[in-house]
Amino acid sequence: MHETIHLLKKTDFPKINRRKVETLQVNLGYKCNQSCVHCHVDAGPNRTEMMSAEIIDTVINYLQAQDIQVLDVTGGAPELHPRFRDLVKAARKQSRHVIDRCNLTILEEPGHENLASFLAYHQVEIVASLPCYLEKNRQPCQTTYNIQNCLYRLELLLYTSIQITFVIHLTF
Repeated sequence: MHETIHLLKKTDFPKINRRKVETLQVNLGYKCNQSCVHCHVDAGPNRTEMMSAEIIDTVINYLQAQDIQVLDVTGGAPELHPRFRDLVKAARKQSRHVIDRCNLTILEEPGHENLASFLAYHQVEIVASLPCYLEKNRQPCQTTYNIQNCLYRLELLLYTSIQITFVIHLTF
């Protein structure tokens, strides 16, 4: 180990103070129902790396111990993690705000047919990227993820949340 403290010099730069952590973002794994060339974590259906159950429990305990108000869940497709719903329920039970970075195609995957109602019921904020409306500009993974299918999935989310207020962020 190299000593580096002597390399630090007094400067006019303002002192930096760490504040309280407000948001905890956790990547539940690299498994995804899509395989997109633009994916920054190279997620896909054949990826098996997933956060362990023990770490999920640690995240739940850490939220409580540190009084972190926002849990931002990402992946791959975080909803494919076997403990995704447990994590959401535990965070909401602690009155934490939960964000799900959702690709929307997961809403109709086998075994996830009630995901839209689950997210709405637990008032999970959804951050979703929409495919380009021009077919020629879509990535190869988005061949079935066209704008019409996406609008249908959004309609499904809105239909399931008529009596519940929750937030959906859409990006192109």
